Amino acid sequence: MQPRTDRRRQWWLPVTAALVLVATGCASDAPQDALQPEGEWSRKTHDLWTLTFTIAIVVFVLVMGALVFAMIRFRRRSDDDRPKQNHGNTKLELTWTIIPALVLAAIAVPTVGTIFDLADDPVDGALAVEVVGHQFWWEYRYYEDEYTGNPDDVVFRTANELVIPEDREVALYVTSVDVIHSFWTPRLAGKQDAVPGRTVLLKIRADDPGQRFMGQCAEYCALSHANMRLITETMTEGDFQTWWDHQLEQVDPAAIPDDAQAGYDLFISPDVGCATCHTIGGIEQAAGVVGPNLTHLQTRQTFAGSLFELTPENLHAWVQNAPGQKPGSYMPAFNGSNENYADLSSEEVDQLVAFLMTLE
Repeated sequence: MQPRTDRRRQWWLPVTAALVLVATGCASDAPQDALQPEGEWSRKTHDLWTLTFTIAIVVFVLVMGALVFAMIRFRRRSDDDRPKQNHGNTKLELTWTIIPALVLAAIAVPTVGTIFDLADDPVDGALAVEVVGHQFWWEYRYYEDEYTGNPDDVVFRTANELVIPEDREVALYVTSVDVIHSFWTPRLAGKQDAVPGRTVLLKIRADDPGQRFMGQCAEYCALSHANMRLITETMTEGDFQTWWDHQLEQVDPAAIPDDAQAGYDLFISPDVGCATCHTIGGIEQAAGVVGPNLTHLQTRQTFAGSLFELTPENLHAWVQNAPGQKPGSYMPAFNGSNENYADLSSEEVDQLVAFLMTLE
């Protein structure tokens, strides 16, 4: 006979697991909740999901109801009971073939229609942005008019935080420079893989300004995959144009404050190598493309794949030991742990950070 303790455990384990699963869906503040769509394209996919889920619930209830009915109605009532054997029922077989076909058709028609809508060319006047996945951050290349894929047509580049105007279609052209990533802002659109050597269109639109939508890479891309986050910020058309114009401005080396001059010298020094990987518009020595463009770093609120808030303290820790802050980062440590890179003192790191804080 099975011990009572074991029988109780078998009962409570599935109940506990079910309660845990239910509790995980009860978050009051879920910034990556795809069930709260924002904008035309996210609502299209949400409406399709709602239709499909509703049909699935109806099918589930009917099938389980029929199963429970059959278990009760045709249960064995004595040791002598034997199930009645049936060999073929044309009407029944036609019924359970036609009904599923109709259900699939009811799902397939809106699904195919939604797929074609999402794949249509963007409307005239849409904002064109090339989204490039890196290990482990996102780069955004803005175009003046339509997307061409020609680097010479890129107006400016930024990183981690995608800025878009309210209620305007945005055509994102998603690709990657290293491995397969997946661009996903749940409240604005579905997932779109970023594949090296291939560019795929993803359309988004946000209804209201002043919002910040969280997202992340949704395709495992090595060690810091979970740390490859992103933010989409919405602005009014006027604020967006102001932001756009500001992104076009260049840094004037002659206008760098005296208290940031030492950090500037370190940044452009070949012995340190910051300028080898990063671009700062207006600084001739800083034309690297391995890392994010830092020209207007202070217009962002986060850095390192939107993993950290942009504060002097976080920048200090990052510059000193980026791989320790974000495993797998291409940004090297400047703390003496890597003989190929400079060993910067805490004071020198502070000087670099002071310079970075001037990049407005």
